[in-house]
Amino acid sequence: MKVKKIILLTMIATFVAACSTSMSEHKTNEQWAIAGDFNNASVIVLPFENQTADLVGHVMLREMVFDKFSKWGYHMLLIKEVDEKLKEKGITDGGQLPYVDKDILKKAFGQKIACYGTVESFTFQNLGFIVRKKVVLKIKMVSLADDKIIFENTETGSDTKFYLSKDEAKKVFVRQMALKLVSNMLKSPLRKEAHEAVEKMFKKIPKR
Repeated sequence: MKVKKIILLTMIATFVAACSTSMSEHKTNEQWAIAGDFNNASVIVLPFENQTADLVGHVMLREMVFDKFSKWGYHMLLIKEVDEKLKEKGITDGGQLPYVDKDILKKAFGQKIACYGTVESFTFQNLGFIVRKKVVLKIKMVSLADDKIIFENTETGSDTKFYLSKDEAKKVFVRQMALKLVSNMLKSPLRKEAHEAVEKMFKKIPKR
């Protein structure tokens, strides 16, 4: 029994080491702090690029970021209006945006601040003895007036739990699978971890 626990603890240590790389890196342009047109410009939250297999996480994160900007005092163009203008230009998915000429966005929205988002990870792993949840979100804000990047950051929200008892692990496995199913039905998977990533992001974004 002791040998099994030692093996399991070794596996856990290896797992943690593999997942412990810090994802928080941010760059803020000096223009962010300059008073003027930027501080009065509206922010458009573009559709987020989804680099994961999850089908709803990127939509939820986009809405969270929009809501946070609104609470932070920024002038916002509604998501529905943004999507309608993009659709007129033939853009319906966040994955298209890296290849879209900035002039197209400028003509559609004027001299606003474009918020690009990329969901790099949206992971729910239930491995029995280990339950791991992880959301990695990258945000880039670009001034459409001059194409300058004024903010760029990647943040992570995560929760990892380990269970040494076989019986406990079995119960947790069933419980977490049921939780995942309900969350997917309500279109709110990994909400806690997504919220954590967004909150970390906005600690680096000044209020208006």
